[in-house]
Amino acid sequence: MADDVRRTWNNEQWVIARLIEAVEAGLTDAKPALGQRLLEGIWNDGWTAWKWVEEGPYLPLQRLDPVSLSEDDLAWLRDKGAISAERKAEICKGARLKRSELERWREMVVDQAFEPELPASWAIFQTRRGLRTVCVAATLTQLYVESPDEQIAPTFVAAYETFTEALNALKSNGFVGRRDYMLRSAEVLKRR
Repeated sequence: MADDVRRTWNNEQWVIARLIEAVEAGLTDAKPALGQRLLEGIWNDGWTAWKWVEEGPYLPLQRLDPVSLSEDDLAWLRDKGAISAERKAEICKGARLKRSELERWREMVVDQAFEPELPASWAIFQTRRGLRTVCVAATLTQLYVESPDEQIAPTFVAAYETFTEALNALKSNGFVGRRDYMLRSAEVLKRR
């Protein structure tokens, strides 16, 4: 039985068929595992029954949360004159960012996220079986390794019947470009 499961789990058409069935039936528990397996099949196993629909830079909402503030971010704020060395020490000890500091830090995060050399992006892939189509939304994170080859780690976000539904799932977790950020950031960040 274990051999049968491995053979089917490693079968591109079987994964696509099960993913389409899960999307059509609204089986939210099954979609993440099947969607992630499809992405891994595309990246690692040479699966070909899909097409690239659209991609762009991606800024996850959690990256704009002060909890994700790093030592490097604080050093950058100090170097840019946004905080003093004393203030940096206070923040390292747990002091909250002032509104002006938070806004300056977020500007830096946004600028980094939407640079040409992006650390993260999003993509929507389409796969079909007969006339049945599914759009899979994923985030793509660059992994920097010691080799000259750049590696990308795809992470499943959502699977829906339409491109718009898949894109909206991405937008519920972040911003899909600088223009999206400019249009929605005031409203989205007000809630954070």
